[in-house]
Amino acid sequence: MKNLFSIMLMILLMNINITNVNGQYHFDVSNHDYEIRNVIDNNLDGCNYLIVTPDNQGIKQWADTLARFRNEQGILTKVVTLSEIEENYPIHIRDYFNDIYKNWYLVPSAILLLGDYSLDKTQGIATFYLKDNTESDLPYLTDNKLVDFNNDNLPEIVIARMPAANAQQAELMVKKTMRYERFPSTNPNYYNRPVTAAGFEENRWFQLCSEVVAGYFEKIGKTPNRLNAIFYGKPDSIWSSADNTDKIIDYFGPNGLNYIPSDIRHLTKWDANQNDLCKAINDGTFIIQHRDHGQYQAWSNPYLSNNEINGLDNEDLTFVMSANCRTGNFNFGNGDNDCFAERFMRVENGAVAIIAASETSYSFVNDTYVWGFYDYLWNDFMPDYGSNNVVFKYPAFANVYGKYFLKQASWLSLSINKKITYNLFHYFGDAFLQLNTEMPEEIDISYPKEILTDCSSFTIKKDKDTRVAVSHNGNIIATSFGEDSVINIKPFLYETKLKVVATKQDHYRHEAYIEVKSHLSDDDLKIYPNPVEDVLFVESRNIEGVEIYNSLGQKLISINNNGNLEKLDIDCSSLKKGLFHLHIIYEDKRVGRSFIVM
Repeated sequence: MKNLFSIMLMILLMNINITNVNGQYHFDVSNHDYEIRNVIDNNLDGCNYLIVTPDNQGIKQWADTLARFRNEQGILTKVVTLSEIEENYPIHIRDYFNDIYKNWYLVPSAILLLGDYSLDKTQGIATFYLKDNTESDLPYLTDNKLVDFNNDNLPEIVIARMPAANAQQAELMVKKTMRYERFPSTNPNYYNRPVTAAGFEENRWFQLCSEVVAGYFEKIGKTPNRLNAIFYGKPDSIWSSADNTDKIIDYFGPNGLNYIPSDIRHLTKWDANQNDLCKAINDGTFIIQHRDHGQYQAWSNPYLSNNEINGLDNEDLTFVMSANCRTGNFNFGNGDNDCFAERFMRVENGAVAIIAASETSYSFVNDTYVWGFYDYLWNDFMPDYGSNNVVFKYPAFANVYGKYFLKQASWLSLSINKKITYNLFHYFGDAFLQLNTEMPEEIDISYPKEILTDCSSFTIKKDKDTRVAVSHNGNIIATSFGEDSVINIKPFLYETKLKVVATKQDHYRHEAYIEVKSHLSDDDLKIYPNPVEDVLFVESRNIEGVEIYNSLGQKLISINNNGNLEKLDIDCSSLKKGLFHLHIIYEDKRVGRSFIVM
């Protein structure tokens, strides 16, 4: 049974989802009652996803591209510029977000800042610069405060940043996101060999943090690629000399979830380096979990720096969890002299997204936050916590979940550094990026490939846990989540085409079109002979029934078929000579034809 944390989480994270307008809240976007939006009003006050850009037309162009990509899959997305917010000051930006949170009909589940940090509103988006570090006088940037509306240092809305300093970088990051989702890796080892990397330090939990994750991956059938090194000490027996280590072993060890043994002697290789990390990334892996010390442009043990990132040639993009200090300081340097997280995002290969801290972070709170992060993505990682309702694996949402998990965690001997941890860890990437974790499969989905202009509804048959959206010229007109659904639309007065996009966790993104026609073509429906003397043949797929009317509108013949036969024989010998009207009934439409009896 889930403990009190489940209830607390649902209350605290009311809007870190797509919020039901009736006030019912769920932690995952996939659980929203999409049927209440079966016919979409694109002019409603609000959205599911808000993208903010500088006053830079080049960057905004790529924000619009990403917005269309998300709209077409059923995530109602809007783009605003800093001019629409009016000021590029963090307090003003937070006030704007707070007003949205309080007053919009549909409150965004997530906000994306598509731009680097800058006080120049044509170049980037400002954020808070804090100096409240309990153990350091170093100031640090935090986007977290932009969505903290009650001063508890926890976000009320998911926030993400794509640190694009110009249009070229925005193009690269958006294209990487779309490529990652449209063309997931088909390499089995990409999914079977997640990387867990750690630097051993006897008085820390670095090695525990990493091995708990590795042990869970083994439990679900993966073969983690352990890349470990030594920062300080000798890994010959105990996990750690730090306080409360026994609590971690009790929960995750042999007497608990059994992800780890009671000591560390099963680990024998401690010589991993940058070559091993580069090889693992280039060979393909869906995730890199790294826990050790970090600097602005490097991990310490095992080592990896911006120089190595520049040389990566992996076609299959990875996701990076950098649970280390400083690697996400997005105000460090200019141009190519950027921080570690920005470098991963700004190279053509590398990462599709990364989580990293913007300054010096702290042991034990970091590790606990990381375990919360994984519990969002895999509901059974810690069965006593969280929710079983998560269907789509969104790392940006997991970033927030990890912070709320840290808030209630009792494994720490000191809780003084919880608050700064909430503010330090940033998600760099698209907020609705769907993490690929298993070999992709095709979505089982069917719907009419053609409808008539006067059609007001049709049926989509699909897998469980599938989100489907129907859009027209980039605007959502209907969405559905779950299994089979009747899609209601407003009839069109002209011929056009509708785009259908279906998404499901660890499945290929399905994209196709429905043609809207003023009539069915002869290839789709055949009626012969015409004129007819005795038997009229009707050929088409999925015919539910046919009806024949005379010129006065009186029904003379009615035949039920229920889609069983693709060729119907209609006896017309009882009909008088003259003109008659044939109605062919489908599940989603009624088609009329005229014929003559001789």
